Amino acid sequence: MTLDELDRDYDYIIVDTPPSLNVLTDNALVATGNVVIPVIPEKLNANSLQIFAKQLSSLEQAYGDIERLAIVCNRVEQNAEHRDTIEEIKSAYSLPVFEIPKRTDLSQSIRDGVSVFDFGKENKRVEDARELFTEIADRFDETFEKTVLEEVEA
Repeated sequence: MTLDELDRDYDYIIVDTPPSLNVLTDNALVATGNVVIPVIPEKLNANSLQIFAKQLSSLEQAYGDIERLAIVCNRVEQNAEHRDTIEEIKSAYSLPVFEIPKRTDLSQSIRDGVSVFDFGKENKRVEDARELFTEIADRFDETFEKTVLEEVEA
C-alpha cells in the first residue's frame, strides 16, 4: 500500500522516523514531501538542524521540494540554555516554532495504560498540551488548504 492510497482515507498521515540521517529517513522525506522537525533545545541539537537542512537541500536537488512545516522544540525546560537555544532557532529559521514543555504526564499515562488526554483531566499541563496540538493541527490545515488551492488554480 502506498501513501497515495492511504491519502484517500485520512486527513493526515504522520510518518515518524528515527532521529538519524539514513535511507529510511530520506525515503520518508521524499515520499511525504513535508517535514515537521523535532528538536530538544540544547546547543548540540540546534547545531544538528544545520546538518539536517543540508540533507534536505541535497534531497530536494534530486527529488523535488520538501516543505518545512514547523520546528517543534520538545522537552523544553525553564532554563537559560533552552531559552537561548529556542531564540537562536527562531532567529535562524523562518518557520513556526512550537514548544512542548518537559513533563512526566506522558510517561505516567503510558505506565497506567491511558491516553495522556485522559490522564489527570484536571491537569493544566494536559490542557496546555491539547491547545498546543490544536495549534499545530491548525497550522497543518492552513498549509494543506493552501497547497490544495494552489493545485486547483494551476
